Amino acid sequence: VAHADTTGKTTDDHHAIQHAHDGADGSGTVAHSDTTGITIDDHHARDHDLYGATHPDVDTTIPLAVRHVLAQNAAGKFAPEYRLNWTGPWTTGNAPYEIHDVVTDNGWLAAANVQTSDRAAPLATGEPLYVYDGTLVNEQATGKQMAFGNRYTIQQTGYIVGYRIWTVAGNHYRIFTVKDPLGVSETTEVQSFTAATGGWLEFGLGSVIVLAGSIFDMVAVMSEPSPTPTTFEYDWDYQTPQNAGIVGSGEIEHPRGESATMVIHEEDDTGTSRKTDLDNLTVGDTITGSGVTWSIQQISYAAPRYTVTVAPATVGNNEGVSTFVFETVTATPLTFGREADAWLGNASVSGLFIVDGEYKNIVPDDDAYGTDIKVQAATISPDWDILASSSSAGGGGGVETFAELKDTPADYVGSGTKLVRVNSAETALDYPDVYVDEDGNVGINTNAPEAVLHVVVDGDGLPNSTASIFDRYGDVHGPAHFRLRKARGSVAIPAALHANDQIGQLGAYGHDGVGFSNARAWLRFYAAELWTETSHPTYLTLATTPSGATGAIVRVQVSQDGDVGIGVTPDPAYKLNIAGDVNTTGSYLVNGLQHTHSQSEITDGYVDLANDQAGIAGEKTYTDDPTWTKEGLTITSTVQRTGANPGHVEQVIGANESRIHMKGNSTREWRITGGDGWDIEEIGLGNGVMFSINDAGDVEINQGDMIIATAGKGLEFTSGGPKVLAGSGTPESAVTAVVGSTFMRTDGGAGTTLYVKESGTGNTGWVAK
Repeated sequence: VAHADTTGKTTDDHHAIQHAHDGADGSGTVAHSDTTGITIDDHHARDHDLYGATHPDVDTTIPLAVRHVLAQNAAGKFAPEYRLNWTGPWTTGNAPYEIHDVVTDNGWLAAANVQTSDRAAPLATGEPLYVYDGTLVNEQATGKQMAFGNRYTIQQTGYIVGYRIWTVAGNHYRIFTVKDPLGVSETTEVQSFTAATGGWLEFGLGSVIVLAGSIFDMVAVMSEPSPTPTTFEYDWDYQTPQNAGIVGSGEIEHPRGESATMVIHEEDDTGTSRKTDLDNLTVGDTITGSGVTWSIQQISYAAPRYTVTVAPATVGNNEGVSTFVFETVTATPLTFGREADAWLGNASVSGLFIVDGEYKNIVPDDDAYGTDIKVQAATISPDWDILASSSSAGGGGGVETFAELKDTPADYVGSGTKLVRVNSAETALDYPDVYVDEDGNVGINTNAPEAVLHVVVDGDGLPNSTASIFDRYGDVHGPAHFRLRKARGSVAIPAALHANDQIGQLGAYGHDGVGFSNARAWLRFYAAELWTETSHPTYLTLATTPSGATGAIVRVQVSQDGDVGIGVTPDPAYKLNIAGDVNTTGSYLVNGLQHTHSQSEITDGYVDLANDQAGIAGEKTYTDDPTWTKEGLTITSTVQRTGANPGHVEQVIGANESRIHMKGNSTREWRITGGDGWDIEEIGLGNGVMFSINDAGDVEINQGDMIIATAGKGLEFTSGGPKVLAGSGTPESAVTAVVGSTFMRTDGGAGTTLYVKESGTGNTGWVAK
């Protein structure tokens, strides 16, 4: 600003504070101390250029353009960043569109990079056709698995609308696409099936866009089902961190950032070594777990871990403990289709083939193999950058297998992979620290998210140091929820949970100075059985890691029936099932009554009921179970008593005695009475003692007869001594006994009613009396 002469003017006349700007002669800057008589209008005769080189806090290397916003960059200076402007569906009425207008058009999301009236969506031209038009001939090669296919270099921008696979009935096929195989490759499994017939089998693919110059492989991995496959299966704790870490006992680690590599600890989740089985795995064998089947491409061992290269290079669906099935197959003759030299002289296509080898070791050749793609030519306006596609145009929910889709406008210079910057006037969103990577993972305060949602809080004592808060307000509906949902199948076709499927987990992961661990403490939720519309059983486990270990151990399980196991897993059998010592400084209640025991009253794990609160008269019920056990003595009631008092074991305490009752039916009762010794009595209610055995071993029958109900049985005097027996027919040559035994014949007559064993050691020597 060129200022007139301000000699003699004071600061207060000019501004409330002193500041520096151009002098009266237009050269240099001076501190004005005398601006008397000069008004603000005299001073600011024209606008100051805020975005100019004289401002040290502004980065002027990039010209400020329409719809730029100023934002502070990493250097602490203000610089232009783009703000996308949402305008809704593309229409001719809204054309022309301005730079960074965002539209949807026929299922595509696009941003204008210049002012334009062009259509935003790619437009198909001509008819779709298959690339290969020759004839394949079946051949054979022996192996466990075979990978075959073709590599395509796209010459003209267009769509892939379908593909086909040359099959042999009964063989199993897994189909993969490999984007940018000569650079940073990205492998996606698109299909898995067992062929019912032979020949070409066709599949649709929606409309996946490919740009001129794109390179990708379409590969089939084929195996012939072994008639007698060898399988083994065990449980491992499957973890999918972003980067590789230290794999502890019982774990399988499958890093999302290195999804072609799986590291397996030789010990399974129980701590048992499975090295003998794992040593049998070779290239071509399969691993199935967490909803995915992988084929082994390479395997090596460095104690105590196996490093396995797998295809597809994709992580499983669920973290946590689950069953992994390993299958070793036998090399067999595999049939495949080939046309020799079909691509000779064609720089756009080459063949791919290998038996029992790694995909990366394939050497392209000129032969055509049994994969083919159907392509559709299309035009794409250079005025639009494609951001994403919907299922109607993108082939399966916006799959970006081949297209080099733009994350942000082409001339964006920000620091994020996909910096989310939405028109805040319409959406109230304007967060510079929200990022979305190429896999759709969202990062808050991080541009390297390791999960679908990754929140980072960096530093102590920050205002937002609580990573997440869930609030809910209202007078009618329920509380704030943290909801974990799980289904088998897919988003399009979800399926019911199976027994022991893990539904969700709250896990704790720590840093050991080298890297973040896998889950070292967790609360996990499982389906207890197959879920149906009428049955959703669940159980949960809680695990911690002890000192000196790197693997979590399940400590508590709550079963679907509400039984709690502490140190007893899986499947606790009682409402509280504890393995180990129990200590309480308080009391425990039985049927609402307080009971207290001293250490001396507990022997071999059982409470001595005879000393429990002695002197309290009346019955105290200890269990409704009809069985009571004390130091190896078990009393069992086989008949449930009906009415208000079902059959059960009781302790009955009188003023001068303690005894155990076991009630059977309404008229019988067994007692074990503790006095000077143990007395066992049967009491017919109202009839007094009917039967007793005292502590000297004497047996007394007060009412009724002693009946031996089984034929051939009797009374035996000392072990192996003479017996008193009874039965029908002569005992000679029929009943074995020692000399001195007697036999009473129930169907005998005069002289044949009583027999005495007088000689012999077997069933002879009986003499009638």
